[in-house]
Amino acid sequence: MGMSPYITPHHKKRNRAVRIEALRSLILLTVFISVIFLASFFYPVITLPKAPDFDVLPEIEKPDIMSDPVQIGLSPTHRFAMKNYEIHAVAAYAVTARILGIRYYQFDRPSRISPVDFALGWKHMSQDDVLQDINISQSGRFYYWRTRNKTISERAIITSSANTHIIPADREIWRQLRRLKKNDTVTLRGYLVNVSGRYGFRWNTSLTRADQGDGACEILYVMEVIKH
Repeated sequence: MGMSPYITPHHKKRNRAVRIEALRSLILLTVFISVIFLASFFYPVITLPKAPDFDVLPEIEKPDIMSDPVQIGLSPTHRFAMKNYEIHAVAAYAVTARILGIRYYQFDRPSRISPVDFALGWKHMSQDDVLQDINISQSGRFYYWRTRNKTISERAIITSSANTHIIPADREIWRQLRRLKKNDTVTLRGYLVNVSGRYGFRWNTSLTRADQGDGACEILYVMEVIKH
């Protein structure tokens, strides 16, 4: 008897099973790739790396909220790597301030290591009677203010507040930072840093409280968080 030119029902079932298994594998691969893709965007929210070779808390006093932040230049300065960036610590820094605003970032380049900005106020900019006349907002890594009744001078606002880019030193510091809320009083201690990365990326910290505009924000590598 010659071979039948038709596929038997048994062969049809086997081919269908193969196609179903291939489709299942394709779906699993698609899901896996999607998870990895999303994790790459939301990585700062999920976890943060610890700098392996730099864990020395600066010996610097903790100011009270009615004092200016304390800043001490480093000599020599320190360099270390974090998440494919080079971090260059240039000054020890401690600030006690009221949190005027919190803004999380996930999609800009610095968010890989700096997932949040704090707008911080000390001295005049920590007082209720002053803040009630000032509207504060944050976007695009900047902090904006608008005053209605000029309770204090523009100069006092500039020198008593700052938008601060926060780089958590490790996962525990990040956990503590995420628990903070607007209007909390907090002491942050660590280092002001410059950041460099691939393709010519440069992100430099301000080293004075008297500047404003582009480049006027502090970039703070936070190693200690104290909520008051």
